Amino acid sequence: VIVRVRAALVGGGDRGLVSEKLFEQRVTAGENRVGAIVPAYDRAVKEVLAQVVAWTNQNAKPPA
Repeated sequence: VIVRVRAALVGGGDRGLVSEKLFEQRVTAGENRVGAIVPAYDRAVKEVLAQVVAWTNQNAKPPA
């Protein structure tokens, strides 16, 4: 399973692009069947979203 997320932070008075990043997480399913693929997909989504949250917390500035 491959999950990719493109994230962009915009801000400021002109709502311009502050930062942008592509995240990717790969998880191998134990077997080629739905019962194994679904948990792998869930794990990949959870891990890639954790990366997005960490990146956002590092790069987002509080409003002035």
